[in-house]
Amino acid sequence: MAISTSKSGKKKSSHNRIPVIQLTIRGKRVKKHQSMSDAENSTGVNSGSISKATRGITNTAGGFRWELA
Repeated sequence: MAISTSKSGKKKSSHNRIPVIQLTIRGKRVKKHQSMSDAENSTGVNSGSISKATRGITNTAGGFRWELA
């Protein structure tokens, strides 16, 4: 199990990282992110909002559609 350090200095385990795919509203693939946290850092879209979009609670987050990889 790999462990990395977050910006806050806290250790986080990589085994909880769930890859997500960022899509345009029309469904065109934009980028695959290694985790919701990575997607948040890359796009500025809140990871909780991304999670809700992947679970179908909302249709979009940050103007994008999101799917679990």
